[in-house]
Amino acid sequence: MHTPGLKVAVPSTPADAKGLLYSCIFDDDPCIFMESLPLLFTRGPVRPGRVVIPLGVADVKRSGDDVTVVTWGWQVHEALAAAEELEGEGISVEDAVLASVERTKRVLIVHAATRFAGPGAEIASVVSHELFGELDAPVERMGAAYSPVPYATELEVLHYPERSRIAEAVRRLR
Repeated sequence: MHTPGLKVAVPSTPADAKGLLYSCIFDDDPCIFMESLPLLFTRGPVRPGRVVIPLGVADVKRSGDDVTVVTWGWQVHEALAAAEELEGEGISVEDAVLASVERTKRVLIVHAATRFAGPGAEIASVVSHELFGELDAPVERMGAAYSPVPYATELEVLHYPERSRIAEAVRRLR
């Protein structure tokens, strides 16, 4: 992410995977295409033929007015599940970056990498710099525990951000 000219694509659905992979293959710049293990077993609709998803453009999976959630990869599914839960409480969540945060005045950045020195820190820095004085709450980041990744599936739930902890973090922002 920090190398100029290098693009990183991280899909969250099978359709995203196809479209982003096509975009990476035919882009003039070098690209890194990252797939996370949980998504390898995800099923979903994929359009036939060559489908291109523009690189560097936010894909708003859900519109909202109260809090912006910025995430990518398999964490998108956890964030959307948390947003669904929060909707029943009257909390409206949207996923994008500066334009959305400027409107909602609150942001939660969620990723599967460790919170410490993770990619969310750079996004938080940009949001804080660009929107300083316009935010109603501090920028919040949520990442994996600062520990080795557990092998046991039952412990992974405790390691990575998941829907109930994401929903709780959004509630604290309100």
